[in-house]
Amino acid sequence: MKYQFTHVRLLARRLGMLWCLLLIIKLLFILLNRSSFNGFTLSLIPSILFAGLRFDLVMIIYTNGLFILLHLLPFPFRDHYIYQRIEKIIFLVINIPVVIIELADTGYFPFNNKRMTADIVGVAGAGLRNSFSLVVEYWYLLIVLILFIYILFSFYTKWDRNRKPVKYNHFLQVLIFLLGSSLCILGARGGWQTIPVTPANATDYTDVKFAPLVLNSTYSIMYSVQRAGVADRNYLTEDKVRSTLNTQHIYTASGPHPNIMLIILESYAREYVGYYNDEKGFTPFTDSLMKHSIVFTNAFANAERSNKSMCVLLGGLPSLTDDAFMNTIYSSNCFEGIGTLLKQNGYYTSFLHGGLNGEFKFDSYTKAAGFDHYYGKNEFGNDKYFDGNWGIYDHVFFNYAADVLNKQPQPFCSAIFSLSAHHPFNVPAELKPMLPDGDKVIHEAIGYTDYALQLFFNKAKKMSWFKNTVFIVTADHTFGYGDHPGFYNNAAGKYAVPLFIYKGDNSLEAHDDSTLAQHLDILPTILDLGNFRGEARSYGKSVLRNDGNRYALQYLNNIFQVEDDRYILFFDGKNSKELYDYRNDLALEKNLMSNLPQKSIEM
Repeated sequence: MKYQFTHVRLLARRLGMLWCLLLIIKLLFILLNRSSFNGFTLSLIPSILFAGLRFDLVMIIYTNGLFILLHLLPFPFRDHYIYQRIEKIIFLVINIPVVIIELADTGYFPFNNKRMTADIVGVAGAGLRNSFSLVVEYWYLLIVLILFIYILFSFYTKWDRNRKPVKYNHFLQVLIFLLGSSLCILGARGGWQTIPVTPANATDYTDVKFAPLVLNSTYSIMYSVQRAGVADRNYLTEDKVRSTLNTQHIYTASGPHPNIMLIILESYAREYVGYYNDEKGFTPFTDSLMKHSIVFTNAFANAERSNKSMCVLLGGLPSLTDDAFMNTIYSSNCFEGIGTLLKQNGYYTSFLHGGLNGEFKFDSYTKAAGFDHYYGKNEFGNDKYFDGNWGIYDHVFFNYAADVLNKQPQPFCSAIFSLSAHHPFNVPAELKPMLPDGDKVIHEAIGYTDYALQLFFNKAKKMSWFKNTVFIVTADHTFGYGDHPGFYNNAAGKYAVPLFIYKGDNSLEAHDDSTLAQHLDILPTILDLGNFRGEARSYGKSVLRNDGNRYALQYLNNIFQVEDDRYILFFDGKNSKELYDYRNDLALEKNLMSNLPQKSIEM
């Protein structure tokens, strides 16, 4: 009788080996990335590993569906040696990529603080271009990969080609097939519940902030692929939505139209700016400029990655999907970006970024947002200053940008985006001695960006357009890798960015403003600064207006989070999960859902 279960036993052994390897990878993921999770302790590892088994099972069944089917088919030809070789090839072809994905995300996770999703395709070019430096930095993961591939090859349960034929009990084999198939369907759904398991269910087992530790990257990618867009929800009636979220605005300003310059600095998190941190930072020029600016001390990014943030900053579009707007099914939708709107008032528009043309679709997206003239690496036209990874060194490109702006007709609305504070953080060797030397690799790159900004302003202030130009300066996002001090290590602080407004003629009254601000607020703020006249849609609120209650919104790891000036709420799309006082409870340890039910409802 035992021979009737031979293929089931083989299936269990082979998938069991894979499951053990995935468990080891998850343990590596937890240990190597524990500094990215505020409040994590080693005592949590057993419960997280146990909770992760459910999502690992779902992923294994989905990816190995054909492999499982070949083992369960109730026919004698399964005993043929060639059939068994085909099974092994299928197993390796499917599961070696799974192991590669899981190990790759172990190293990639700190850069965007979320499990890989389908949006990884959008950064594949940059990843391949920087693959050598990443392999050098994460050499130990490459060793683990080679070892695990060897184990998959060598410890795959072999088939005895000399095994004597067995008379099949066809009734029993059909019964095994039906029972095995049913269990696989149940496992693929993640259990008996009426709705199949989703990534949001990870919060059923642990705090929201630890959810990525429970999940696995292959499952997250598969889920995001089949989830083509934002889920259709009906939380409120249409009338309630209109009264709560008024996106249509009429602007009737009568003043002149100054030039608008939006400066976006790569990974320039608030924690690195001395002005915000008792002069302890790596940005001496930025600090000096902020002393003559309106400085927003409570500003947040809406997204964790450059291409997603660009959709918010230039298009005023909320970041509610895993991928950037330009990579979703909504990319062909009409929208009015900053350039689109200001051109209605006679503005000349341009976008400047020293990166590779076509990278992350910045050129096509900025055009959709109304920026008619794009200046990238190709337009710069001199590879002598190529940093070898991302584009033209910032200090050279910013100098070039000042010359470009000097030739533009006024009024103009232009945006410039830096690139050097990006892995592997290359800065010109000749400038290293004059740059601040912090304890993280990014600190030198932040200091270099600050230096490039100083060169730009020193040159620009000699030009005729400078005094009639309003500069809005912010970061695209923060830098998620490694430890962060205090507030900057919790779910709100990880989105904390600098935001300030400076006028070339120093006509703005310099002061600090504690108004809660988010990147979504930049579009309507620019419309106010430019004395826009006309009709515009906006999901944000101008920081120059007193518009009542304000919130900042982010979406990461399938969880929405919303902050006011004190509290942060986590919401999985159906239910509110956790509420914290992120200002006073920096580690987000005391869930206030039961203490402040009305606050939870309000947010």
